[in-house]
Amino acid sequence: MTMMETSLNQIKHSKIIAVIRTHSFEDALWSCETLIEAGIQAIEITMTTPNACELISICRKHYPNCLVGAGTVLSTDMAITCINAGAQFMVSPATSPECIDFAKQKDILFIPGCATPTEIYQAMQLDAAAIKLFPIIPLGGVKLLKAIRGPFPDVLIIPTGGVTIEDAVEILDAGAIAVGIGSPLIQRSWLENKDREALTLNTKKLLSHVSHF
Repeated sequence: MTMMETSLNQIKHSKIIAVIRTHSFEDALWSCETLIEAGIQAIEITMTTPNACELISICRKHYPNCLVGAGTVLSTDMAITCINAGAQFMVSPATSPECIDFAKQKDILFIPGCATPTEIYQAMQLDAAAIKLFPIIPLGGVKLLKAIRGPFPDVLIIPTGGVTIEDAVEILDAGAIAVGIGSPLIQRSWLENKDREALTLNTKKLLSHVSHF
């Protein structure tokens, strides 16, 4: 089994990708530690987070059972940096043929972002293993996903963007292989106050809600 296949299978199994996007490295590290220790099995550290690659390396070292990826990857240069830091998969808000081709050469799962049928078709033509339907909630939520799955029943879709715990259940029930969830999971007040108990309880609630998929 290739590394790409292994990463994709782990995402399918975990159902949830926790998305880390903060204004400080310390907040991001605290979030990663709390989420992983609460049971999250796949985490995406966005490249807009300060010292994101350092955080990827730390998580790979200390949490070997968690799948650690990089988000907001927009160029091959950025992809190289992420891979060197240890990223096991990469996610983008857009569809970059160069990034998809480069990641395939390196046997790293790259998940391009798509918002329209045309973009999904382009990603299929580039042989993307899965696509990120983004931003799912502003674009129509579950209704959009169901409409997309009509003409594209075989595309592996990971919706992201404004997803709540309740949305996650509906999205998975509609056929997504996993969902990405960020700020609705990590509420700002919990982050500011480092309320580990609240974040842990919310994470366990989410995982319990999706455990039957």
